[in-house]
Amino acid sequence: MTIHAGGKSLFRKVVFGLLLPATILWGAYVPSAVYAEEQEDTAALQLNQVFEVIRQTHISGIQDQELANKAIEAMVESLNDPYTTFMDQEEFEEFMKSMDQQLEGIGVRVGVDENGFYIAEVLPGTPAEESGLAEDDYIVAVDGQPVSGLELHELTSLIKGAAGTKVTVAVQRGNEQLEFVLERRTVQDPVVTSKVLNNNTGYIRLSSFSTDGGQSFADELAGLKAKGITGLILDLRDNTGGVLETAQNIAKQFVKEGTFLYVKGRDQEEQALTFEGGTSVSFPVIVLVNEFSASASEVLTGVLQDYGAATVIGKKTFGKGSVQEIYRLAGGAAIKVTTEEYLTPKKRPVNNVGLEPDVVVEGAVPQLITALRHTPGGDRLELVIQKHSIVLNGGKFLQTVPVFREGENVYVHSRVLAALLGAEAKWDGKRQAVDIITSSATKTFTIDSKEAVNRDGISMILLDSAVKHFPQLQWSADQNEVKIRAEKE
Repeated sequence: MTIHAGGKSLFRKVVFGLLLPATILWGAYVPSAVYAEEQEDTAALQLNQVFEVIRQTHISGIQDQELANKAIEAMVESLNDPYTTFMDQEEFEEFMKSMDQQLEGIGVRVGVDENGFYIAEVLPGTPAEESGLAEDDYIVAVDGQPVSGLELHELTSLIKGAAGTKVTVAVQRGNEQLEFVLERRTVQDPVVTSKVLNNNTGYIRLSSFSTDGGQSFADELAGLKAKGITGLILDLRDNTGGVLETAQNIAKQFVKEGTFLYVKGRDQEEQALTFEGGTSVSFPVIVLVNEFSASASEVLTGVLQDYGAATVIGKKTFGKGSVQEIYRLAGGAAIKVTTEEYLTPKKRPVNNVGLEPDVVVEGAVPQLITALRHTPGGDRLELVIQKHSIVLNGGKFLQTVPVFREGENVYVHSRVLAALLGAEAKWDGKRQAVDIITSSATKTFTIDSKEAVNRDGISMILLDSAVKHFPQLQWSADQNEVKIRAEKE
């Protein structure tokens, strides 16, 4: 993404062009003095004329800025391009903050379950952490307003607010209700986070391609290398894109040189964008993607996939194969314009098509497990299922796994069990059964046979039965968590 300091002359003319006053009657004409500049572009001149006629004569008395905004919005809408957008000053400022993951609030992630809204994560160095709010606290009121019955976005809008303002959050913690008064401030949501799992696999999550994301990524990767990782999982799921240069800088961490992508502008001529001065790694790299991985995420995925620098696991990506540039307008506004379409280094199209992963896997947790199984230390897995998160080989992730308890019996999502086994789970609606297919055998679990149940459309397998059929599994459980261990056959 490129940000241009000034807008194109056409837009300056629309907003600021002046015409001689003229009274317009049905059948009358615009004075010839208006046409003095014979070389003026006719379309731009007409836009100026209409703007001036309306602003000077229309009975509504519409204000200049409102009229200009409506004109620009109409032009943008006529393009039928969801990625070309006009932003007023406030919208542009919010857009730039979102690019760098800057928010104004208290610094929590919120989830929802059958019991209400809970705090899924407390970001470090934020008002939430400093006040003592904790994970798994249930939010019951904000500024005295009960939150029961609200949608998640309605709750978050209550918590967010301008930096310097205060908000009171009441939570239920066990049997105790607590109240916290917090002062909102600008919170930096980390764009790049990393961890080392206990089998020496590195994990990096990139949530956005921000302006400084390339350097942050390089720093995190260097830290993982220093810890001696033997494999890397790069998580681009739900990453909708960002700055193109950041994607290129990250690609250079894995590919030494070559074509970054091909771009086609309005003339439809392909142009190769190349890079050099990169490096490579000595360990396998896994890239995780899903249907919400878009734009710069797809650029990076395409580069690593085409050069054989990574194995891509997950679901087909979104399919946004276009490049936007931002043009600053007068008054702090901006317009984001689609200027190019891109192809991968092997000239694979992306726009409205998406990229197919090398290994297709459904479900967030099965995707993680499958990625881990593709690393050198993936022959032994331990999954701990907690109420609002999981712990996979020692690393905590804010993802959940359906568990059903019936007395002493514990049932777990069939797709998760299959992933732990390196197997495939296939649902047979006619037989009302789940087949778990490994390299050596196929085992069938029939719904309502006590070995399996269907809960809210999800097939769940009894863990005792799973262990009986697959001795490489072990499990244990208490009131708060379920722990499953698996080894490769």
